[in-house]
Amino acid sequence: MNIEKDDQAFIVSFLSHCCILLTLSLIPIINERIAPTIQIVSYPVQEIIIPESLDIEDINTFSEEETILSNEEAGEESLQINEENLEIELQSVETVEDFGDTISNEDLMELSGSSNESNIGNSGVAVSGVGSAVDRLSREIVSNANDRPVVVFWLFDASVSLFKQRADIASRFEKVLTEIELSKNQNQQINHIVSSFGGVLSTITPAPTSDKDQLIKDILSIGLDESGIENVFGSIQELISSHKNLLKKNKSRMMVICFTDEVGDDQNKLEPLIVSAKQTGCMIYVVGVPSPFGVAKSELKYVDPDEKYDQTEKWVQIQQGPESFVKMTLNMKSLDIDNILIDSGFGSYSLSRLCQNTGGLYFALHPNRNISHKISKKDIDPLSSGIQYFFDPTIMFNYKPDYRSIDQQTKEILSNKTKLALINACRIEDGINISGNQVLKFDARTIESFLKSLNKAQQFSAKLDPKIAQVFSILQNGEATRGSVKEKVWGASFDLAMGRIYAAKCRNESYNLLLAEAKLGMKTERQESNQWELVHTEESIKGNSSVEKSFKLAQMYLNRVVSEHSGTPWALVASEELKTPMGYKWMEGYLEPDIMKMNDNGNNIPKPPKDDEKKMLSPKLQRNVSKI
Repeated sequence: MNIEKDDQAFIVSFLSHCCILLTLSLIPIINERIAPTIQIVSYPVQEIIIPESLDIEDINTFSEEETILSNEEAGEESLQINEENLEIELQSVETVEDFGDTISNEDLMELSGSSNESNIGNSGVAVSGVGSAVDRLSREIVSNANDRPVVVFWLFDASVSLFKQRADIASRFEKVLTEIELSKNQNQQINHIVSSFGGVLSTITPAPTSDKDQLIKDILSIGLDESGIENVFGSIQELISSHKNLLKKNKSRMMVICFTDEVGDDQNKLEPLIVSAKQTGCMIYVVGVPSPFGVAKSELKYVDPDEKYDQTEKWVQIQQGPESFVKMTLNMKSLDIDNILIDSGFGSYSLSRLCQNTGGLYFALHPNRNISHKISKKDIDPLSSGIQYFFDPTIMFNYKPDYRSIDQQTKEILSNKTKLALINACRIEDGINISGNQVLKFDARTIESFLKSLNKAQQFSAKLDPKIAQVFSILQNGEATRGSVKEKVWGASFDLAMGRIYAAKCRNESYNLLLAEAKLGMKTERQESNQWELVHTEESIKGNSSVEKSFKLAQMYLNRVVSEHSGTPWALVASEELKTPMGYKWMEGYLEPDIMKMNDNGNNIPKPPKDDEKKMLSPKLQRNVSKI
């Protein structure tokens, strides 16, 4: 078959193009084959959650609640926190009112008085009188009015326990306003509004004013709120929301100055309030009370300020703490110091965090503040908490609680074995309660009575021993990584907890050894002796390797706390532990026979008759102290 030249050329051209197209089509395949393989490793995102008892709403009761557990229920696993059961419920901020339509972002930054995203306030300004706090506040007001008008909202707790404080402020308010007028320059505009709160917010001053007479009259006109409810966070939020137009109209800076002696019943509103205050540039100041160290409740010395009511002195429990978001002290009562209120150096966590994050100040007010010696309870002023030890604020400044976000705090706790171990141990509510419960005196008038006393003591010790072992086991998980903890407050807290649990372990082991020894028989040196008593000493520690080891480690940790954290609550408690010997010895004594006083006829002496005159007096009105 003959093929013409033109046909040949066509065939060659066709085949050539086919080869080119085939080659081009293979390029992606070749590239795909030689492309490097990239392996993407996906790590599971761990949910950061907070323990139930650490919700902001419940933080004011975490150290008072008691959980009664049987020996089977009280196992380490049932109470220990780990990555699976550490739960934090972050407060939602989705419901916070949006102020974006009112002010631009630039204006918000100007109103806050800072170029940073958040202001940094101070959480522990120690004062002994409301006058000192108000004097400092007058300087803050003038300073904040340097670059724009200021509206100051004076917000008063309307409960009866603040009655005297409100009167004190009213009596010096004219002087304060005069000082503000004299201190400010002619271009500064400062106005005030008086409000009060209890169950609800009551705004008394109708519009911002600088009229002294009007403002004093408004403070004196505050009525008592006897509901027993203190919605401080919601009231501040309402003040911000209802006066936001001031910001839009005058670009005024808002200052809220709150006077209260409790933590508030609506702490669940803390997180949205912080966001709202930052958005509006509102600076929040609180003249409050010191939070007791390691506990949520204080005892208030209550004498009714109104003389028509009963003037009998009463000690009433009141919420004034805790000072930190997580509990960092063991639930332990083994010494006298455990039954005494100690100043933490700071105010309640929620209110302090509010001040810290909005550029304000928290004033920890106590009229009997004295850092040189212990305060006797009889010397504590009426309507003041029963705190008996105070500390130098310049020292305590280095032990400030963590006021960062809950999320940040939780992540750091979960990532550090020492911190996690401490929090686990301090969460055990059914704690180690020794003082007042441990049998130390034993009736030896008969063998039967002595054995009965010994059995009772051993039963108590048998219940105590697994609790000590549980706390000890949990804290041991953090010993190896103790060096990784750099913050003073965490270091002092962990070392004190370790020192105390080793001391408790040492004492209980020594106690058990002496009880067992007594059951083998005791010899008295005096014939009339009919009682045995266990007294503290270090003599019984020697000769038992286990007890000696606990003793040496207790001494090491406690001495470290005293030397490294001098002048703090941790050092005070540690020094009390060191003063109390960690062992026991037997001392014989004499127990008087039970003799009932009789009259000449052999009958019981009757009680003296009540004063008939007193019975005729009209009793004074009684106030419900649960709602003060």
